[in-house]
Amino acid sequence: MSTALDITVLNHAAVVLEHGPVRLLLDPWLDGHAFSGGWELARETPDTAWDAMANATHLWVSHWHSDHLHPATLTQLAARNPDVRVLANDSHNFTMVDRFRALGFTDVRALGERTRWRDEHIDAVRFPTAAIDNMLLVELGPFRVLVYNDCNLPLGAVRRLRERLGRVDVVLLNYNHAGRLFTDDPAQAVMDQLWGAMVQNVDALGSSVAIPYASYHRYRSRFALEQNESLIDHASAEARCAHDARFAHGSVGRMLRVDRPGSPAHVIRESTTTATEPSVLDPGAPLSQDDVLAVTRRYLDRLRRDWWGATAFVGTVRLGLEDLDVGLELDLRTGDARLVAPRPCHARTDSPILVRWMEKPFGDDTFLAGAHFALGEDSNGGRVDPAPLQRLLLLSVLSSNHLGPSRAWRLPLESAGRAFLWARREEILATALGRRFRAGELRS
Repeated sequence: MSTALDITVLNHAAVVLEHGPVRLLLDPWLDGHAFSGGWELARETPDTAWDAMANATHLWVSHWHSDHLHPATLTQLAARNPDVRVLANDSHNFTMVDRFRALGFTDVRALGERTRWRDEHIDAVRFPTAAIDNMLLVELGPFRVLVYNDCNLPLGAVRRLRERLGRVDVVLLNYNHAGRLFTDDPAQAVMDQLWGAMVQNVDALGSSVAIPYASYHRYRSRFALEQNESLIDHASAEARCAHDARFAHGSVGRMLRVDRPGSPAHVIRESTTTATEPSVLDPGAPLSQDDVLAVTRRYLDRLRRDWWGATAFVGTVRLGLEDLDVGLELDLRTGDARLVAPRPCHARTDSPILVRWMEKPFGDDTFLAGAHFALGEDSNGGRVDPAPLQRLLLLSVLSSNHLGPSRAWRLPLESAGRAFLWARREEILATALGRRFRAGELRS
């Protein structure tokens, strides 16, 4: 039985951490699409990945996004390995316990926020960020591993959290963008900014080994195909890692080994993988204008009720529906929606996508993270300031995560609510000091 720590990247954020008898599986997405078809895997999954997944002793899924909690992959895992021990995130605003049981898993253990969870082989603490994201600090023998994943924290919060985390031997974290970009920066500048932000996090955490991973997706929406040009590919990530001795690229199909805490990671096995063939999403048949108006008005009514009518600061948001060749104006002061000219607009999309955003659970998250829209244009083809859209999406995401005012006001009055806020104290303070309150921003 090996005393080393082995890290096997199956695809995207799907990883197995192995030490002694423990094989901890993280965030399995091995085939199919995510975010209502907005994402596809950029690399083929190695044949060995399925057996590696099925042989896991423990499972942890960081958050609800479907490139992490991927129902089709998890259903296959439950069919092959229903008794894997599942550490299911359980928070004041959501729980994964029932979801995992519904998928067919039989050994589901609730994992609270910042509470230590132990069994005979694992010692773990989950640190929540934002509404649904999480990192996991897990002790496997002498190794302290932080699964940071795609937590988007202000750097000040990361530095404060380090005091709580203690020593980190290995950190796993993503490096590519994961959603609609609200910038016109050149592709190279975007890649350099993202990689630089990741390096800053590694510096702040003080980890001796960093595994960049969880960044092997491609956008499928025709509104976001140009963003694929600013995704850091395997070859570029490999080259960037070569410049820092702490870094070992978590390439798809690669097994890395850390012999002891403080020693570097090295490759012990490699599976040959190829790039997948790019595809473009078919959004579906257009809806009628009457249906679009009805859906939008219901959405605005729910949002305004959740925010006690205090949505006027968002202003007016105009959406261009390309499949209907019409514009849709959302008046956040009155809650009304009306049809207008398609330009100018804050964003361009299609009517089926709009309905999924406004009607499906977590549809706003999918709309944003899946990049199911393009930034808007004025009548002359110039860019329109996306700030009103970002403000609308922020309110919408908070509401869907049960953090709108109609529910959030109770948090300070309930012990569970106070614990929810206290568990995010570093993030709340750093966010308030940085005054970064728009959806879709990298919070450096």
